[in-house]
Amino acid sequence: MTLRWIEPITAGLLAAGTLGCTDSPPPPAKGASNFALTSGGCNFTGGFTIPEVGVPTTRTTLGQRVEDGKSGAKVRCTVSRQGNAFNIAGSVLQGNRSLSVVNGQVGLDPTIKGHSGPATIIHTDGMSTGTLESLPGGCTINIYPNQDLAEGRVWGTFLCSTGDAQDGVRSSNNPSASCNAEGSFVFENCNK
Repeated sequence: MTLRWIEPITAGLLAAGTLGCTDSPPPPAKGASNFALTSGGCNFTGGFTIPEVGVPTTRTTLGQRVEDGKSGAKVRCTVSRQGNAFNIAGSVLQGNRSLSVVNGQVGLDPTIKGHSGPATIIHTDGMSTGTLESLPGGCTINIYPNQDLAEGRVWGTFLCSTGDAQDGVRSSNNPSASCNAEGSFVFENCNK
């Protein structure tokens, strides 16, 4: 007795099983930021956080994060390793506030705890300060020992200070004025 009818059924089940097995989509990107103007001529001192409510992310506290596509948030980020450095690019936006880290590069030095490197920081708040932007590479990203840096994620701080080179950040509303800024940021579930 031949069981020829089993072969087509078995082939059909295998095909159905193969079609049903797909990789699940990656988790959505998450982010948070804490931005403060600390001094200078931008006619504003204070701070802004994303998310606007909840525990903010600081140098020592990993606070609440917003998820891309929820609560009006948009998060885009890439944290990739290239040799002895990490390239960091990301933005987190919620409401009329946003923070972007552009062309961040943090070197890895195994002889020290923590890492740092240059970046461009851009902040918008939809208020009187307009867009605040550093010169290219005019800010320093610091990753302290209690923070995190790996492919696809980063928790760090930044400092944009005025000095001899007139670094710091400048307001789109008053480009001749510069001011000091500092803050913290988190990007998770990023492209690698």
